[in-house]
Amino acid sequence: MRTSVGRRGAFAVTAALAAVVAVAGCQDDGGAKKTADSAAPSASKAAPVAVSPADAVTAAYKKLSAYRSAKFRMAMTMPGRAGAATTMKTSGTIGWNPTVMDMTMDATSLGVPGAGTVRARMAGDAMYVDLSAEMKDDPETAKTLGGKRWMKLDLGSGASAAGGAAGGDSALLGSSLQSDQSPAQQFATLLQSPQITRVGAETVDGVRAQHYRGRLTVQQMLASGNAEALTAEQRKQAADSMKKAGITAEDFDVWVGADDFPVRVSVAMDTASGPMKVDEHLSDYRAKAADVQAPPAGQTFTLQDLMKQAQESGATS
Repeated sequence: MRTSVGRRGAFAVTAALAAVVAVAGCQDDGGAKKTADSAAPSASKAAPVAVSPADAVTAAYKKLSAYRSAKFRMAMTMPGRAGAATTMKTSGTIGWNPTVMDMTMDATSLGVPGAGTVRARMAGDAMYVDLSAEMKDDPETAKTLGGKRWMKLDLGSGASAAGGAAGGDSALLGSSLQSDQSPAQQFATLLQSPQITRVGAETVDGVRAQHYRGRLTVQQMLASGNAEALTAEQRKQAADSMKKAGITAEDFDVWVGADDFPVRVSVAMDTASGPMKVDEHLSDYRAKAADVQAPPAGQTFTLQDLMKQAQESGATS
């Protein structure tokens, strides 16, 4: 039997929230300077080796501070049922100062029939999930919702409403977004690691880069400059959320090209449910803010609207 649009809609929000947590968490830099629009890293340059690993990460931080958007491609591996890991792939554009996102998720591997791909945008304090495909499969629901296609989720309160894995990340998500995350601040956080080592030169996406590795405890993450933008209550919520999830530290690997642009960032951590890993590839950095707009208000509805409609349909069937 076909999965209901209500169930698929709830799943789409959970998947989108999980992706936003991963991308935003891996990405405030309110002082971005205006510079000429930049192109992607050059594949012809050799990666620098004369500087120390800490100096290399510092150089990447300084370089990124002048930029406001990039393309990304991400694979997030999460613990699944009965210990089986699942991987969700996401790609699109991320911008910071202000924080925006336009992404497409391949959610088929998460085990929900008919999930397919999910398109989502993040702008302001809301995320919008495109359910046009689901509406085509359920014309009755589409009619009830007035032909609207974008489900709006308030990021300040919607994570817990979505339930599932994403619900437990609501505090982390809110904290990440409120500090206007950027790759520059991610590298500032990495500098809190007491030891960053160089692994060696490698080629990533055609770019010759230096591979660096380090480790951050939860205490080090919350003591970073990135966390200073949060209130004491927000830091406590983040610490409690990570403790509940069984997270004590994260291991990171970064690949930095000769022009100081990071081309890949990988973060791995152990959780109470099993290991989790986020592997992100970055390119096409721009000093110009990403052009991501919220859908027209007349084309949006809420998750509560969708679930209410699904309940009413079930009661009358």
